[in-house]
Amino acid sequence: MRKPVFEFFAQITQSSILNSLFVVSILVFFLGWVLRKEKNYKYFRTDFIGIVVVLIVARLFLPIECFYTWSIRSKAYGDLHYYVLTAPFFNTGLEVKQVLVLIWIVGSLIQLVRYGIELYQMRFMEKFLLFSDQPGIKSTMTTYRIVESEYVKQPQVTGFTQTIYLPKVDFTEQELKYIVLHESRHLKNRDLIWLQLVNLLRIIYWWFPLVHVFQKQFQFLLEIRVDYQVSSMLEESEYLDYAKAMIEVNKKIEEKKPKYTKSLGFSNFEKSELSHRITFYLEGEKKKKTSKFLLTLLLVFGIGSSVFILEPYYPERAFGENNVGANDSYLLEKKDGTYEWYVKDELYDVLDREVEIEAVKEGKLEEIPIRKE
Repeated sequence: MRKPVFEFFAQITQSSILNSLFVVSILVFFLGWVLRKEKNYKYFRTDFIGIVVVLIVARLFLPIECFYTWSIRSKAYGDLHYYVLTAPFFNTGLEVKQVLVLIWIVGSLIQLVRYGIELYQMRFMEKFLLFSDQPGIKSTMTTYRIVESEYVKQPQVTGFTQTIYLPKVDFTEQELKYIVLHESRHLKNRDLIWLQLVNLLRIIYWWFPLVHVFQKQFQFLLEIRVDYQVSSMLEESEYLDYAKAMIEVNKKIEEKKPKYTKSLGFSNFEKSELSHRITFYLEGEKKKKTSKFLLTLLLVFGIGSSVFILEPYYPERAFGENNVGANDSYLLEKKDGTYEWYVKDELYDVLDREVEIEAVKEGKLEEIPIRKE
């Protein structure tokens, strides 16, 4: 195990990216388990889930190796890195790792273009189909503009205008009240901006399947958070009425599936998801906060996940294609910062490349003693 290096506060490395993806995988699977089992809702509330989301987003945006991180060296990882990732890619002059990075970058650019087209289509629809010249619906529940349109399949908001869109469905006065309260909270929370950040993660990590799973989880989590916020605005006698309204509104529009996604709505979910959402909402009447013990465990995991990191280990391997043991070998540190590698007192190699010098400083060849010039 290699001790932390205090040269920088944090750095991004191949190992730190893989470690972050491993931690994110654990958190996404755990979050899926929490949301899938309705009996968990009495223990894990929005405060706990919110911290999980922050940890996932932070890990993906900042896959860093901190100054306090201890490296665990792995020979299996070293073999993978040496024989696979740094192997030549046919006769291109590139390593396999470099080709994978190029595929990653090109794929992200393609995803960015596709997402830009989706945003353009949404903007076109909103500008020319949804946002008409009609004065809108008046409501004492919000200051946002409310527009009815035959092109809307469920109550929703979009990110371009501060407007609530309603389908042309015969809602009761009470249902309309709860819909407006719900959609207004999305706009006040700027939830669509947060959703775009997660979409950006999906663009960057397009090849990582769990980021697409997290995107769906995140949109669902935005809904249950708004349900919680709306419940705090209602009278105690209205608590159950809000849950009933979700069911009734969903029944009225269940045959009109939304044609355009990337929007947040009062009942924009399948029946199973709506059931989970209502159950989570009703459990909140009994317990609104997660226990401090569970919150503490989560914070310990979040901090502890950066303490150790797995790095490749080359115990009996020199740089290049030849193998040289550590016996009868030593490194001579030159005044210019490079190293000369001697085997049986004969010069074997000169380590003057940045990657070689860094490997020596990081202790990847620590079995070989170092002498100073």
